[in-house]
Amino acid sequence: MKKDLEKTMINSSSIKRLLKKTIPFLPGYHSLCLALRKLNTKNWEWIYRVPVKPGILVLVHSKVGDFYMSRPERCSIAKKYFWTQGIREPVEDRIALNLFASLSKYSNVVLDIGANSGLFSLVAAKSNPDAKIIAFDILPEAYHVLIDNLMLNNLLEKVEIQLIGIGEKDGVFCAPFNNISSDMPSSLSLDCKPINDDQVQVLIKSLDEICLPRFTGKKLCIKIDVEGTEVDIFLHGRETLKIIKPDIICEVLPDARQFNLYDQILDDCSYHKYLITNEGLKRFDKIKPDMYFKDWFFTTENNFVFEREGFLK
Repeated sequence: MKKDLEKTMINSSSIKRLLKKTIPFLPGYHSLCLALRKLNTKNWEWIYRVPVKPGILVLVHSKVGDFYMSRPERCSIAKKYFWTQGIREPVEDRIALNLFASLSKYSNVVLDIGANSGLFSLVAAKSNPDAKIIAFDILPEAYHVLIDNLMLNNLLEKVEIQLIGIGEKDGVFCAPFNNISSDMPSSLSLDCKPINDDQVQVLIKSLDEICLPRFTGKKLCIKIDVEGTEVDIFLHGRETLKIIKPDIICEVLPDARQFNLYDQILDDCSYHKYLITNEGLKRFDKIKPDMYFKDWFFTTENNFVFEREGFLK
């Protein structure tokens, strides 16, 4: 059964690759996409899977200014921005990105853990050119797309990029070197097993190893998007939370692994917990993964920037 499922997935991916190599190159296809984009596509979830013309640059609007993202034929983030005409959707994702921009503005150091193509790194760099910004990802393709996006926006010197996983100390992740799907994977985690023989060994470091003592005494904010393995970041970053007390935006999926463990760690370090919803931040005493809203904000501050800038509802 498992082999049949794997074979089906491989065949499906092959078909998608074939379609993406033919349909977007048809005469008039890009004009058709531009015309379709003018319609009210906001609630058309299916349209975000429709391929776009390879090689175009996608304009992104943000609270810290406009910038461009490349490779929409591979990057699902850039492709979605094409269809939403540069506006971050849904609303709760826009609020999370705006909050991160505000956090970055008041931080000395910004860590983008699970950077993918670099959306949050780009916003941080535009929000605070003086901050030390470090982007981490475990996928070689994402690493290269992130470099392209930073160069495209003249921000390459503002962001340090590391092909490193954040979790347990002294581990190794076998990352796929070649493309493994029709789109660049956005849900690759350290729990994933090797998919083929074309692999790159990616080092895994702990959050404490990254931050201590290097960033002691600095104002630090962190974005975490690691597809369910965030528990390892918190378990091996407890000293960072105790000593530096960073502000954190963290994705918590419905199937998040052992979220109760890092919920307790956050309690021990006196963190307040807010779910980021389409109406703003809603405070909870305990983390409870939500079916609709995936991003949480953890902070030790009581009177914080989100109160001044209208994030708290």
